[in-house]
Amino acid sequence: MRLRVIDPERTYWRHGIAAAQRWLQETGSQVLSVPAAYRTPQDWTEPGPYPLGAWPTDQRRYYTARTLEAERVAELENLGMVWSVYTECDGMLAIARSHAAAHGHFAPPATAVWEGQPTGTWAKNQRQAARKAAVNAARRAAGETRRTQHRGTAREPQASANSAKRSPAADAPRRSARRSAARRSRPRRADP
Repeated sequence: MRLRVIDPERTYWRHGIAAAQRWLQETGSQVLSVPAAYRTPQDWTEPGPYPLGAWPTDQRRYYTARTLEAERVAELENLGMVWSVYTECDGMLAIARSHAAAHGHFAPPATAVWEGQPTGTWAKNQRQAARKAAVNAARRAAGETRRTQHRGTAREPQASANSAKRSPAADAPRRSARRSAARRSRPRRADP
């Protein structure tokens, strides 16, 4: 009997490296900073259609968790891997400044691409994050907490002095009374 060992994790890694190398060649970029939603085109025979935008994110997560092997770290560094999303954000900020200098403003449409990067999508996401941060800051200033935001009220949960001491058995008479009231309110079935 012959067995064949299938290693999908290693295949995912090899396809990711091949796609990253091809992307660097195609774009002429010196750093591996792929847009998150990027998929390789169908006509790339090696590795074919591949979710390259998600792949560096996975590698960053493994690197942060210290589960990425040293050989893989070295291989990614040779490709110009951007390990910090903050570094990537600084790069997008520089591209946004370049766009603003060329156009006299920074109000790109959502579909705008500048210097090979999706500046329109990035700007839209930054504006949305800023609005959400402003709303959250206003809620915190009004005394709301994360817990009360979900309830829709601005009051803090009240804890009675007896709630910590009360046992489940102490609530039994209340539950029993509720069940009895529910039984009384049900319509009775007629016997056949």
